[in-house]
Amino acid sequence: MICKATPEPCNGCSGGNARCVCHRPRRRAVLLLNLGTPDSPKVADVRRYLREFLADPFVIKLPKYARKLTPVLAALIAQFRGAQSAAAYRRIWWDEGSPLRVITERQQKKLEARLGGVWSVYHAMRYGSPSMKDVLAQIVADDVTELVVVPMYPQWAGPTTGTAVEELYRELRRQGLRLNVTLRAEWYDDRGYIEAQAHLLNRFIAERGLSPETGLLLFSAHSMPASYIRDGDPYEGQIRRTIDLVRRRLGWPEERTALSFQSKLGPVPWLTPSTAQTLEDLAKRGEKNVVVCPISFTADCLETLEEIGMLGAEQFAEHSDGGKLHLVPALNDDDEFIGAVAALVRKGPNSVDPHLPILPLCTSSEDEALPALISRLVMVGIVKRGRLEDPNELQFVDAACLRSLRRERVDLLESIQQCRTQPHVDGCFVFNTCQRSELYALVDHGTQADRVIPGLSSAFFERMDTTIEPISLKGREAYRHLLRAATGLNSTLPGDADVVEQLHSARLMAEHAQTLSPGLMRLLEEVDRTVKSIREETAWGSFMIDFAAAALSRLDLTWNPSETDGVIIGGSTTSRQLLRIIVEGRAIDTDRLTFAYRGTARKDLVKFIRRVAPHARRLRVDRYDDNEVVRAVVEADVVFLGIDSREPVLKLEQLERMRDFAVRPLTIVDFNSFGSTSGFEFVDGVRLIDAEEIGRAALAYGELQMVRPGFEDAFEEARRYVETAACAADWNPVLKQCANGLCEECSHNGHCRHASSSERMRGQYV
Repeated sequence: MICKATPEPCNGCSGGNARCVCHRPRRRAVLLLNLGTPDSPKVADVRRYLREFLADPFVIKLPKYARKLTPVLAALIAQFRGAQSAAAYRRIWWDEGSPLRVITERQQKKLEARLGGVWSVYHAMRYGSPSMKDVLAQIVADDVTELVVVPMYPQWAGPTTGTAVEELYRELRRQGLRLNVTLRAEWYDDRGYIEAQAHLLNRFIAERGLSPETGLLLFSAHSMPASYIRDGDPYEGQIRRTIDLVRRRLGWPEERTALSFQSKLGPVPWLTPSTAQTLEDLAKRGEKNVVVCPISFTADCLETLEEIGMLGAEQFAEHSDGGKLHLVPALNDDDEFIGAVAALVRKGPNSVDPHLPILPLCTSSEDEALPALISRLVMVGIVKRGRLEDPNELQFVDAACLRSLRRERVDLLESIQQCRTQPHVDGCFVFNTCQRSELYALVDHGTQADRVIPGLSSAFFERMDTTIEPISLKGREAYRHLLRAATGLNSTLPGDADVVEQLHSARLMAEHAQTLSPGLMRLLEEVDRTVKSIREETAWGSFMIDFAAAALSRLDLTWNPSETDGVIIGGSTTSRQLLRIIVEGRAIDTDRLTFAYRGTARKDLVKFIRRVAPHARRLRVDRYDDNEVVRAVVEADVVFLGIDSREPVLKLEQLERMRDFAVRPLTIVDFNSFGSTSGFEFVDGVRLIDAEEIGRAALAYGELQMVRPGFEDAFEEARRYVETAACAADWNPVLKQCANGLCEECSHNGHCRHASSSERMRGQYV
């Protein structure tokens, strides 16, 4: 016979059997199983859920002679605790629904996208909805032939994995379903899972600036009756093995780590110590920061959000003197965790080899060798070519392109925070000037930079309407590029000294965004030290000058700050340079000079104001077009604008009725490449010096610099100094830098002869 479903002969049916294999193409699916949640935080729904949950003999294990009473006992407990549990659910309920259900749905969607089009992904709850019965029926209706089942409990336990698997096979038998079922259970030591949990912890701890010296790491797991463990349940042992692997991968000392158990139910002995008692003991012991990781949960739920995040935090704060509980989120839909689950689906658990050493993630930056830090550095960005750079060295952009792609501080803050959330990123900062827009980041230990760069580039440039391919550098090349920029070797103004202050601003922005890791801080400190040494120990220091000073020296600007009135607007690096230049060595009447700035939250601005601004009348404003600023400009002879904003702040319509420019001329010096003024271009009596003219003046100064005696020798000396410092990436970390500059091998192939491959760690688990 010829089957209607296929042109090939069929030996299984006559063409009418819909269940014949010839009618069923191979279709794969994944079923994620989780515990369950009420349909709503209403008392009736919570009681219904509790009755189903507590009636499971895996949850309440009574003696054989009393097991028929389990549903009765469950109903009594549900009736008694229903209102209390409903109130707890209301405290953590999201607008979209139950957190557990919402997160599970997100995991389902992300996993399906990760696995690709040949896979379908479903999710079911052991208790509540969607039920296993309904989901399995849907799976069969969708003609699935192969099903991989993943209980979302890494550690096997009877009341979690055990009951879920038993219910699964009970439903398969009940519905007579014929599926090729593969079970992925007991993945407590899976390499991908351990990596995802350790990286999540590492990011969380780094963002809060915590360390083993300032915080204790508490792993909290769901408890269970001690009798279950005595009867052979492997749960406790697997929990302890997971914690040991995660702790070692994280690099957290064992003596600053603890384990506790939560969510006890009933009067029988349960696993101890309890999380509540542990938090109270830690508070009384004087711990100020306790980081709680809910290690047995892969999705946030009532037990994490309410029991730890609310009740536990309140309890710890009550018993401690100013202490704080830091709740680590569950893995939820973390990208790295979803990748680990995808690998688990395809290949099964990949256990960590217990015989291999584990490379820790959060080695203290004080202990980590500088070469190791440099090797983890990456940079993605765009840059305008400097006056002394080789045009073939990098892919440069022109000034107009860079100006169109530059962003304001608020936008940069959001961008850098987005970059910090990328997988395997230890910390990052944005170096944003009129010559560059670059993102520097440290990747995690053992992570290939090439795996991280595409995600960083996409996150950093996602808001830019551009087809330009950003440059990317890694390791020593990225560090060399940063050093050259900070030393003014890559600048359009050779020797530009602004870059160091701009780097300080970049660091402060990263601190504000909580994206600056200790390792990046140390690298920036090394850059500071290197630039300071170059200034003091080489002739290049005599050629370094602030951009504003260079530009003003070539502008035809006849203004005596002791005799005429001036206004400086903006708290930027440029504005502060102008103020410093003007007041330096002069006895200025504070009524002659006004400095208008916005806010005082930035540490660098506060420090500067205290030191320099007493020489000027200070105006702290909310907006630069405030009436106070306008009145100061009306009385001024010269106005300097050092604002990095796309919107103009000084408009002709604000001033033309208050001042006759033909009678009293006004000079406006606008350093903003976007332009901070509007309407002044063709006004008699107003001289507008824009950023383009200022740039030409600075370039003219630079041309004079380059023909000064000794310039080429000073440049070469500084370049070699930078190369020597950059070679630290290849040096043996236990040895000092070469005393006499570059080694013979360095001068030929860029590698110091002290580099020792035997010092590199081999065979380590990454």
